Amino acid sequence: QQVGAVGLYNQPGFSGSIVSHASLWSGSAGSWVDLHPSAADYSVAKAVHAGQQAGTAFFYGTQFYYHASVWSGAAASWVDLHSFLPSVFDRSEANGIWHEGGRTYVVGTAWGGGYETAVIWISPPTCSAASASVKPYGMGKPGTSGVVPTLTTLWPPVVGGTTDLRISGIHP
Repeated sequence: QQVGAVGLYNQPGFSGSIVSHASLWSGSAGSWVDLHPSAADYSVAKAVHAGQQAGTAFFYGTQFYYHASVWSGAAASWVDLHSFLPSVFDRSEANGIWHEGGRTYVVGTAWGGGYETAVIWISPPTCSAASASVKPYGMGKPGTSGVVPTLTTLWPPVVGGTTDLRISGIHP
């Protein structure tokens, strides 16, 4: 697999400008996959390993906001790694990714408080299918906007370990 960015010209709201989209290829131009997160203004993928991609998504506001990012082969799989940093950091970039011993490692840079800092995001080890158990509880009830809430985690949970959970689409 190869990663990078594709410049798209004359997109709505960006007349005459180039909009860069993080991109993934698997050996040919025809295999192109647009990894661009829908909420981002600009994105670039910089590294790939074992089916995951690392890079940066940019969100324009009063300043440029860079968010270290990881994908698993599709735009919908985008994870904002920046959200896992302490609040002192106002921007971050991911520059490398690899997998070893059941963990995912993403390396990059974060800026905040006037400092540039090397950072590494490390996933918890993955659990094997043999040790995992799933108990279905049925569909949820509609939350905000009539959508069934979703529960997600950045990394696969580890049996006996801890993980961060995110719930979206629920009533306050």
